[in-house]
Amino acid sequence: PAAVAESAAMPQGIGGRGAMARPGSAPRVGALTLTGKGLVKSSSAGALSSSQQQQGLPSPSLSNSSSKAFIKQTWRTSKASMSQTWHTPAEPSAEWWTPWRPAPAHLVNEWRAMSGTGKSAVMQARDTLENGGMQAYLSNCCLGDPGAALVSEVLRSCVNLRSINLKHNQIGDIGAVKLCDSMDGVSGLQSLCLSGNWIGDQGAGCVARLVEQHQDLRLTSLDHNRIGDLGARKLLAALVKNKRPGVEVVLANNPVKRLRPRALESLAPVAHAVERLSKVGVTLLTLLQIYTDGVADGTIKPRQTTTGEVVQTLLLPASRPALKSYSEALTPNNPKPMTQVIHAWDALFEDLVRAVARHACGKRNVEVLDPNHYTWELSPEWTSKSYFLDAFCVNQHWHVDVRAHGELSRFADHPRVELGDALCQIDRLDLVAHRIIDRGGRLLLVMDTENLSLTRIHCLHELHQALCDGLPIDVIFGSVRVLPGDQRSELVQGSKASINETRERILEWIGDGPGGVEAFNQKILQFVDDHVDREFNAVLDQFESKVY
Repeated sequence: PAAVAESAAMPQGIGGRGAMARPGSAPRVGALTLTGKGLVKSSSAGALSSSQQQQGLPSPSLSNSSSKAFIKQTWRTSKASMSQTWHTPAEPSAEWWTPWRPAPAHLVNEWRAMSGTGKSAVMQARDTLENGGMQAYLSNCCLGDPGAALVSEVLRSCVNLRSINLKHNQIGDIGAVKLCDSMDGVSGLQSLCLSGNWIGDQGAGCVARLVEQHQDLRLTSLDHNRIGDLGARKLLAALVKNKRPGVEVVLANNPVKRLRPRALESLAPVAHAVERLSKVGVTLLTLLQIYTDGVADGTIKPRQTTTGEVVQTLLLPASRPALKSYSEALTPNNPKPMTQVIHAWDALFEDLVRAVARHACGKRNVEVLDPNHYTWELSPEWTSKSYFLDAFCVNQHWHVDVRAHGELSRFADHPRVELGDALCQIDRLDLVAHRIIDRGGRLLLVMDTENLSLTRIHCLHELHQALCDGLPIDVIFGSVRVLPGDQRSELVQGSKASINETRERILEWIGDGPGGVEAFNQKILQFVDDHVDREFNAVLDQFESKVY
């Protein structure tokens, strides 16, 4: 029929996607009407249009082959167009962010990657904060790192934000870094919840920056994440530097090995213990008096008595009534230490005292250790210098069960804490070093005559951590000795500790660190070799100056 031929010659499509409809009317084909919504049944199947009746055209029959082909083709086109219309997401544009700010180009892809739940949550939070709201609650919104990027863009202009909850959103390190960068300018932030996400050590480091710098931040929740020892250490260091009371950081259910689960529930007591410990020191005058008095009464034998034996026979009995460290119990008014000393307990006590004396006066040789000698009586600026030595400053009465009752046993009547506990002191010496450095201090490595400092795993671990952190370290040699080859190849593997459990635990920490055991040994050996060369050259220069 003429009407069918005329309709078949028209372009295919529906509505605005194809100009099939003549102005003012919708084409009708038999019992189906072609409209902007597709093919719709007419009120009476097979009815003729008014124009067809006037022209005397025959009614198109559904049995006609060309009519059927046209209907099928039109229906397929209609379905394809509707599917594309329903399922193609709208293109994000700058209008989504108006009147707040134009959307950066990279956020278009972030927006596409988000789920509908996440998009709705971000838009709702944006509207709330733009209208003066102080809290943003986006828990369980499937944000991920893309959503965190969008939230961070929202937060850049929200200076009134006080609390934000982003728990259970699959946010990783990338998202955490962006969030923390955006919250640098939110000075009034009081509560930050990032629980139940995928944040690791990198993200924890950025959160630590917020904890340290934000004056109003009181609660930071990072439980149930993927933060390890490195991230926990950064958060602890930030808490120690933050002197404001009532600041809490929750780190429970993270793969942290250096702290016990109970200590991870709140890092505030751990930080408080570090800060308190960093203020305990022993002066050079005290060391000279203990050595001289011990030699006089026979308790200390020159070139025989070790530091561990001095602790056992002199320091512990004297401090036992107070159950405190020797310095806290007997010399509580000492100034804050400005140097932390790394030394071995099984080395000679005389070597330790002489090394500290050399460091205090800045001379290469110190012959007299009597505090009544004019060298020391006339130099109070030397004798008043305060040092952090764990034998004198750590409360040994708390940690005795951590060490075996052997030759260098540290024992007491009332053991209280073990490694990893919140109040433990002996495993926080690296954090103490940072507090001393913050005051303008330094570290001192005492290389005794037998190089025993390099045979103790605690000394090696403390030294390596200081090297990794780039802390300033002075080295004083009792005598210059090159490490033998067998010790060099198995430096930390062959090191010792008072009990094997402690040694194995520290070895596990080292093995999990960057580069493992090999990188650990290489870093320490390179440092020691450099200082051995310097000491050799200094000795040769001194010898040549005397000869000529």
